[in-house]
This record gives sequence, C-alpha cells and structure tokens, in this order.
Amino acid sequence: AGYGAKWFISQAVYDAEATIKLLHDYAGECRRRGCTPVKILLTFAPVGRPKTLQFVKWLGVHVPSAVEERILAKANATESKTKEAAVLESIDVCCEALQRILQMA
Repeated sequence: AGYGAKWFISQAVYDAEATIKLLHDYAGECRRRGCTPVKILLTFAPVGRPKTLQFVKWLGVHVPSAVEERILAKANATESKTKEAAVLESIDVCCEALQRILQMA
C-alpha cells in the first residue's frame, strides 16, 4: 500500500494530440482500477537548431512533420538571426501544444 509513483515526468511534448490521448487513457485506467491518478509533469523543450531537433527525435520524442517543418523553416531562413527565430517558433509550438492540452485534457 502506497508504494507506487508519486508523479511522472513526460518526454518533451511536441505532439499535443498524443499527449491528450495519453492523459485520457491514464485517467480511464485509473478509473477502471479505482485508484487516484498521480501528477504528470509535462516537459516542453524548445529547440533552435536542426541538429538539436534531430537529437530530440533520436531520443525517441515524436515530433510531427508539420511541427518539424515550422521550426526548420525558421532555422534554415537566410536572415541573420535564424537560431533566435527558430527558438521563438519552437516556443510558439510548445505554447500552442500546452494550450491545446489544457483545453482537451
């Protein structure tokens, strides 16, 4: 009794829909078992370089192609501050994902 996890930490979230499904499935399983869900800390990790994005994917994080294209479009632009633009775009992606999760979860 009481030997379970007190909380979970997610991988980096780039796919709001997959996270929403996970949260719904977890809540349903807790209801089925009659137990109280524990906290889940969602991780958001903005990236600014294509190499960093590739590393995140190598770690096993699912990055939808549309999200990857948005970030890479900024990172590969010809303007002088491409890394900053890519980071800002990545932050926007993370904020949008969080908003979607909070609306649907």
